[in-house]
Amino acid sequence: MDPKQITEWAFRLLLSYGELSKEREFTPETLDLVAQRIQRIRAGLAPEIEFMAAVNWLSNVVVIHRLDQTPMPHYCNTEEVQQPDLLAIVRYEGRLVPVLIEVKTKDDSKLVWREDYLRGLLRYADIVQMPLLVAWKRWHVWALFEVSHFQKKVDAHHVDFNTAMRQTLMGTLFGDALVNVHERFQMFIDAVTDEALPPDDALIPGARFRFTIQDAGFMIDKKKVKVSKELSWIFHLAAAKDEVLRTGEHSIRMEFTPDSNSVFSLSHLWFEVATSGLKEQEPDWEEILRKPLPISIGDVRRELSEGMESGIVSHVAIIAPNTMPNFLTALNLTGGSGG
Repeated sequence: MDPKQITEWAFRLLLSYGELSKEREFTPETLDLVAQRIQRIRAGLAPEIEFMAAVNWLSNVVVIHRLDQTPMPHYCNTEEVQQPDLLAIVRYEGRLVPVLIEVKTKDDSKLVWREDYLRGLLRYADIVQMPLLVAWKRWHVWALFEVSHFQKKVDAHHVDFNTAMRQTLMGTLFGDALVNVHERFQMFIDAVTDEALPPDDALIPGARFRFTIQDAGFMIDKKKVKVSKELSWIFHLAAAKDEVLRTGEHSIRMEFTPDSNSVFSLSHLWFEVATSGLKEQEPDWEEILRKPLPISIGDVRRELSEGMESGIVSHVAIIAPNTMPNFLTALNLTGGSGG
């Protein structure tokens, strides 16, 4: 970091430093420990901001924000209350529905919570009379489910990812969906080489050739077509099989075909678009949250609908939970609309 930037940062931190230094002297060791803790806190907040940004892009949420969890002394002698990570107001069947959300990322097949941790969250939800949901990201998939699906085992509470996905509300509340692309929608690359290719049908394994790309694009039923940037992104998220075809003594065609068994979610599409081109290993989610994406969910839904009609998109599935939660069935019973 150059001296000018250090000076700029020093002035930006000066006010906070002055207030905090009244409480304790800042030694180099203390400053180093504070900097390390800030990095850990920032890493802990990343999943919450990522989830907020994803569902905000899906455009079914009216308001979503973090609940302030700055540590403060408690003087009220009562059972401990644990604040969830987020509060969201979602539009559902013409009604505005407030929900609390605790966010977790874990690649293991189970979430395990301590009794006191869960009890504190439930107490908060009970006091404010709002449903408590859990958003769990495993690999690149978000599941959103009621906290009641945890099962107590000995002295802890468990939920497996299979249960979380069977009960997910990502589609019902936030409009997430699973997409499957048809094999008739392909990408191709035509290339030529100065060297003569081997006489057999396949390229020799391990052989090296210098190719020059002559043409590239998309095909539907082997006919070259122009596609929108939304469909281009949708294709690239579909797991594709590749094949190299000999088209001449010096030319080949590489064809990329979607796997008919592969699906991806719209929330994963958002992630790929939002992080495209970033060099950092850990994205700056605060910046991403406020940055408009090059594609909108409205245009994506329109292209998916048209793709369904033309047959290049096989399925767009909004997954409903196996058990509709009581706070939503009660709304269906009362009817009416809000907002």
